[in-house]
Amino acid sequence: MLLDCGYKGLGLLQISAIKVLLNDLKGGLSKVNTEILKAAGVNANSAFAHRQFGDLMMTFHEHAKSTFADAEVTLCFFKIDLVLTGLLYKATLIVASKSC
Repeated sequence: MLLDCGYKGLGLLQISAIKVLLNDLKGGLSKVNTEILKAAGVNANSAFAHRQFGDLMMTFHEHAKSTFADAEVTLCFFKIDLVLTGLLYKATLIVASKSC
């Protein structure tokens, strides 16, 4: 009954509009992908573009992982230094209070 009232035509129009939007979205994502590859210095037209990009990102990941590990070690030593400084300060206060 509802199909007789023109709702079928409206539904088809809605589907058509969604298809156009999806195609626009695909085109936009393709442009973003191309720009990322260009920024990374990878030839987007190459058959090996994804492999080149993967290799580049792996190198970046290894460098970032190493840098992060170094930062963690530095932070750990800083925390140990703070704890030792705090203990030394407390010990100094205890010795100072006993000598008074």
